[in-house]
Amino acid sequence: MVDVDVTLVFLIANAEDFVYKLGASRFDEMLTGCVEEGIRLLVRGRTHNDVYTLRGNAAGNMLDTLNKKFDETGVQFTRCIVTDVKLPRDLRESLETTTKIKKKLELEVKEFEFKIAEQKRASEQEVTRVNRQTEQMKVQEEGKKWMEEKSMQQKLIVANNNKDLAMIESQGKTEVMIREATASLKRAKAEAESTKVKKVMEMQAEAQAKRITAQQEMKMIVAEAKGEQTKGEKEAAAIKVQAQAEAASATTLAEKRVYELEMREKQILTELARDGRFNLIGKRG
Repeated sequence: MVDVDVTLVFLIANAEDFVYKLGASRFDEMLTGCVEEGIRLLVRGRTHNDVYTLRGNAAGNMLDTLNKKFDETGVQFTRCIVTDVKLPRDLRESLETTTKIKKKLELEVKEFEFKIAEQKRASEQEVTRVNRQTEQMKVQEEGKKWMEEKSMQQKLIVANNNKDLAMIESQGKTEVMIREATASLKRAKAEAESTKVKKVMEMQAEAQAKRITAQQEMKMIVAEAKGEQTKGEKEAAAIKVQAQAEAASATTLAEKRVYELEMREKQILTELARDGRFNLIGKRG
């Protein structure tokens, strides 16, 4: 057996209908019967789990049924809420135990799923790490192989270059020795010819130098004589010009002094005439 507590909120919308058609005592009896019938209809066909979840919910179907039955009595129901559901003690304890077990099972399942996910993630990380290390080792090995190949190629190139340089150096030394011998022979012939030509040129240069020296000494004697004559003539002309200039300068200087005195006198008279200040008394007047 299930006990269901219901809270009803109603109001008397039409007092006249309520008093003459229903009354307080009949309303109480009718309300009790309608509520019990509505509760039976509410829990009928439901399992104890569904019934237990009705607590705190609004019973909309019961509210509609009550308003239809009390339609002409002046009573109007506005709210119907299931406030409590009381199951039998054995059933309630069994339901609580089942709920606890279910919750515990759900928690264990979640924990198990979490552990499985963690192990999966750790395994994936380990696989990724191993793959990454494998790739790194592969790249390192390929790099070492490539470096060894390049090193061998470089050594081969160096060996070939050294070989070519040795051959070129050997050929160069041979050519240098041939050129040096040829040059020594030419140099010996050139030195002999140069010595011969040099002796002849020295003798010719010595004779030419003596001849040039004699000519230059003669020219210098003649030039000195002409210079002395020209110097005397220039000094005489300069003395003459200086005397003439001094005579002309003396005449010009005297004329200049007279002219300046006349101009100064005229300037003083002009200033006196412009100002109109004449002093005709005393020695100055």
